[in-house]
Amino acid sequence: MKEASRILREMVDLVEENKLTELTFSAGDISLSVKKGSTAQFMQAPGFISPSVQPAVQSSVTEPEKEKKVNENLIPVKSPIAGVFYRALRPGAEPFVDIGDHVEEGTVLCIVEAMKLFNELTSDQKGKIVSIEVENANVVSEGQVLFYLEKA
Repeated sequence: MKEASRILREMVDLVEENKLTELTFSAGDISLSVKKGSTAQFMQAPGFISPSVQPAVQSSVTEPEKEKKVNENLIPVKSPIAGVFYRALRPGAEPFVDIGDHVEEGTVLCIVEAMKLFNELTSDQKGKIVSIEVENANVVSEGQVLFYLEKA
């Protein structure tokens, strides 16, 4: 299974680097498919034991998501991928940032876990965290607003 994880990571990198929308790999008992904006699919050969995988729960939203429009200095920080949002490195640890914190370019804001890979989301500019839009350990979608940052 480690080999499949390594291949999957390389496939995700290839999709991102080459701006592909889909990439499929098959070898022996393993068949992997990565589609941009979706989750990877593990296909198994007969007799192959797959790991326990629980599907992501999508919440239904009756109204389109509305972004705050307080002023032009307020910048939405959006999730680059779909996954599970975590405010801290591990349960019980201090969160990376809180409301009112001043951040620099490169400051880690959160982690988004996708397919057992933990992806750090860093600030791309200086500013102050004015709101956190997602509860810890909730599923987020690509492009969903996670924080609002006020420009410094």
